[in-house]
Amino acid sequence: MDKMNWLPLIEFSNKHTISISTLRRRIKDKSIEFKLEDGKYFIADEPVQNKNIVKKVLTTNKNKEAPRTFTLEQIAFEEEAQEAAHSSRSPSQPIIDEIKKAYMQVLQEKEENIFHLKEEVSDLKTLVKVLEYEVRRLTNSNSTETIQTDL
Repeated sequence: MDKMNWLPLIEFSNKHTISISTLRRRIKDKSIEFKLEDGKYFIADEPVQNKNIVKKVLTTNKNKEAPRTFTLEQIAFEEEAQEAAHSSRSPSQPIIDEIKKAYMQVLQEKEENIFHLKEEVSDLKTLVKVLEYEVRRLTNSNSTETIQTDL
């Protein structure tokens, strides 16, 4: 029997403070243990291991460079170095830093949403082409039937 505790995406997201879109990406690339029951995803209730996960930094430069990747250890090291450099900050600096972090998180989520919406638009364009083809095919077959009945 399955002894592991399984949580729905929303509960896991709230408990472990991970966005649902991140969980869906990890399910898609099979980097997190999950199961699918009745069309609903469940994730094993265990802390997410950050050591081997690679974080992609989205770039919006005009050169169309490939996104650079960093391990979480490299990111943590960079953040510690930045904090050490700013040790003589003003009293309001921690608040500003928190606002910056929140803003960056919102931007990253927006970038993820844009990416998913672009995929949906592409799928919808494909569907429109298929439906237009089907309409032309049905229109041509109806006009052929009309010509045959006139004869």
